[in-house]
Amino acid sequence: MCRSSAVRELVNVSDWGEKVGIPLQWDFFEYLPVVLQDATTKDVLMVQYMTEEGLRRTLEERSMWLWSRSREEFWMAGRQSNGYHLEALQANCIGDSLLAIVDASDRAVCHLGRRSCLSQPVAGAPAGG
Repeated sequence: MCRSSAVRELVNVSDWGEKVGIPLQWDFFEYLPVVLQDATTKDVLMVQYMTEEGLRRTLEERSMWLWSRSREEFWMAGRQSNGYHLEALQANCIGDSLLAIVDASDRAVCHLGRRSCLSQPVAGAPAGG
């Protein structure tokens, strides 16, 4: 997705450093990875991508607006259950990824009905705890 002139007008790239306290490093495709974490359980729920427009909408509405690379459209995480309320948003030390702490109300997050999208074991890797 290329940044449109309309999005450029709504969100000035140079303003993000001022707004979030660190210059954000968008990738070649103008995405920023975002990890969603449950505020209560601390479970990592999913890793998705955000665009500048998604970040603007997320900050304004306090719901998670993410970018679907496969469908090439915005989607609100948890829309069927009124969205995941954003409780905190943190950038990593170099500004190339975000951690969104959300209220997911202890419900299934994955489209497969699982609590987390990150629940599939990788063959040959340690199982962890």
